[in-house]
Amino acid sequence: MCNLEESFSRFDDKTTHRYFVITHVDSNDDVLVVNRSTYHGLPSEETTCILNPGDHSSVEHTSYIPYKRAKIEKYSLIPRNRLEKDVSHELYERMRNGARMSDFIPYECYQFIMSH
Repeated sequence: MCNLEESFSRFDDKTTHRYFVITHVDSNDDVLVVNRSTYHGLPSEETTCILNPGDHSSVEHTSYIPYKRAKIEKYSLIPRNRLEKDVSHELYERMRNGARMSDFIPYECYQFIMSH
């Protein structure tokens, strides 16, 4: 079973990306994950969930959750050595509420968060 309030890192060629698990694991081993992006104040950036330094150890400058990139993933495929129980309950709830309010979240992800 998923420990709530977890995040993990993923690496690509050039950088590390922080992802947040924002649901319980369901009976299919699925969870909803979101990542964060630097906020520049552009009209294309969603403001449903803004993160500030201190909200999470990985947030060094104002960031936002781009719910349009939310994904349903298999929890068992997230490497255990990258999972960290490091998200405050308050931030976890803010990210979940943002997913419920987002106009940009993919429909299947919206359905998933509403049922979990």
